[in-house]
Amino acid sequence: MLLDDIRSELMAQGYSVRAERRNLVWIKRYMAFHKNRHPAAMRGEELNRFLLHLSPASQLPALRAVLFLYTRVLDVDIKELGWPAALLDPGLAPHLWSRLKAACRQAGQAPLPASVVLVGRPVG
Repeated sequence: MLLDDIRSELMAQGYSVRAERRNLVWIKRYMAFHKNRHPAAMRGEELNRFLLHLSPASQLPALRAVLFLYTRVLDVDIKELGWPAALLDPGLAPHLWSRLKAACRQAGQAPLPASVVLVGRPVG
């Protein structure tokens, strides 16, 4: 089952129980927002709609959880999904990136580098 696979991968990556729960909540909300469609059947437009219905403060954690799902659990290259360029290169869509950074500041967190947003942890 997909949720079991997500839990296993979160544990394998060393996420805390609290972080595991938060990520699962966002992934479940993403799927429920799209009437429980399997994430493999969704593309960039679905992610856009999901993120835009959230408050700016919620967009970053939701984005990170959904990207974890695709990159770590489903082993999908996000470039193949046709997602917006803002997810791949924040410089191409500054309005979305600035909203995500503003949400971090509002939540009292330092803005995260793109590698952290995309894969959930620093790369390199």
